[in-house]
Amino acid sequence: MGSAAITLSPHEFAAAFPFHIALDDQLRVLQTGAVLRRLCPQLTEGAAFGEHFEVHRPVLQSLSFDAVLPLRQSLFVLRHRQGPLQLRGEIVVQGRVLFFLGSPWVTQMTDIARIGLSLSDFAVHDPAADLLLLLQTKNKALADAQELSRRLKAQKDDLKLAMLATEVAEQANRTKSEFLAMMSHEIRTPLNGVLGMLDHLLAGELSVAQHGCAATAAKSGKSLLGILDDILDFSKVEAGKLELESIDFKLRRTVGDAVELLTFQAGEKSLEVDIDIAPGVPDDLLGDPARIRQVLVNYLGNAIKFSGAGRITVRARLIGETGTQATIRFEVEDRGIGIDPAKQAGLFEPFTQVDASTTRKYRGTGLGLAISKKLTALMGGEVGVRSEVGRGSTFWFSVCLPKGEQPAQAQAQPESAPVGFHGRVLVCEDEPVNQLVAQLHLTALGCTVDVVDNGAAAVDAAARTPYDLVMLDMCLPDMDGLDICRAIRAQAGGRTRVPIVIWTASMLGADHARAAEAGADAMLGKPFEPLALRQILFRFLAVRDAHQAPATATEDF
Repeated sequence: MGSAAITLSPHEFAAAFPFHIALDDQLRVLQTGAVLRRLCPQLTEGAAFGEHFEVHRPVLQSLSFDAVLPLRQSLFVLRHRQGPLQLRGEIVVQGRVLFFLGSPWVTQMTDIARIGLSLSDFAVHDPAADLLLLLQTKNKALADAQELSRRLKAQKDDLKLAMLATEVAEQANRTKSEFLAMMSHEIRTPLNGVLGMLDHLLAGELSVAQHGCAATAAKSGKSLLGILDDILDFSKVEAGKLELESIDFKLRRTVGDAVELLTFQAGEKSLEVDIDIAPGVPDDLLGDPARIRQVLVNYLGNAIKFSGAGRITVRARLIGETGTQATIRFEVEDRGIGIDPAKQAGLFEPFTQVDASTTRKYRGTGLGLAISKKLTALMGGEVGVRSEVGRGSTFWFSVCLPKGEQPAQAQAQPESAPVGFHGRVLVCEDEPVNQLVAQLHLTALGCTVDVVDNGAAAVDAAARTPYDLVMLDMCLPDMDGLDICRAIRAQAGGRTRVPIVIWTASMLGADHARAAEAGADAMLGKPFEPLALRQILFRFLAVRDAHQAPATATEDF
């Protein structure tokens, strides 16, 4: 029986071999497969093959018909010069015409989509043809085996490198956290001296010009502190070291505190700030009011920064509720410059501002919104923005919080009311400027102050003198504040418990649980706001007839 003659039209041939290339003896294109024509539209009839593909395998001395002809039994691998496409297959010769019959070389399913293919683009016969080719050509089989061996070795090497990279990354993260904690302490320590002295200076009698200079210096110092806080907060979140508190708080009080903090800045630009809290929003909640206030202050600060006049509205709405939890949405709406919709998507990414001109004009780290997004996520919520250029913006975030109990109303001490403090305070601080800052502020508030500069002296002083309050720096030359706290508690035995405050500039590594376990009663950051120090004294040293002040600016436990 004779062999059946199979004849295919050019169209049928192109469909049967969707990736083939037919070349004349000048290696110019005569015909291409249907799929290859779609992938390489410039590979038209008459095009020079070498301008579009290079022969990766076998190695040719020159790209010509006579150079290819002796190697027609070899496995050919072609690389497209303008894209990721690679083809592998054989060369078939008919007279002075070369036919490359092959298919894409893919190593994983994602390669198919990356090249722009689907499984339906492959000819049905391709797997069988490849298998026959492997069986018929031992050189090709050996080459594939060698390629597989190379890949396995590369994978082993990649795995080792990945493990090494993971270890290096973990060490780098630890080193970064240690460095940031150290830098937090090293920057905050002198900054405490600067801001502390300026606050003390502003409380005294100054001429109008002197007061203006001191106030400007204090404002600049607090701006620097805000930038430092942003960087450290972002680093804490990235390192997974930021822990939220879970305490009972008043929502309306928290919103009011946020607005009050920025009232002066709003007034400087003749902006009015309204608070609109819907009647159904529960007031008694359980969570971290300081972090909610931080996000509100960030949103409100941006609204003030990017507004020239008009009103800013802070809203709170109940968007979901169960018997034990409430989901609340906060909004800050302004009538400022607005944001182009095309640029809104990246606003909550780190180090991002709308454009370079915004950065130059309004300043900032570009971290505030990124931190807000991460804090909100930790509280089970989301963030977003609605904005129109020239008509203002509304930034919003939601939180999901447990409902709190309704404690008896505590009488708040008006900030303007006269307050007296009596007591002897021991300050343990090794930095002379910070010693002076603490002494000046505490003395001005009516306290008697003793200062020591190391842990051993603090333990000895606490044993000899019945202090009413002890303030311990966290980082000292001989021992840290927690070790001093434990030593003071141990030597006191069953005697009266003296209140101990950890005074620290290393807020990145602040661990409130460890401080509480060591016997501390509160933590106070450096630099501190005068109000924060007064709240510490309200808690421990207020005279009997003084009203209790709200503890909103200190870390108590």
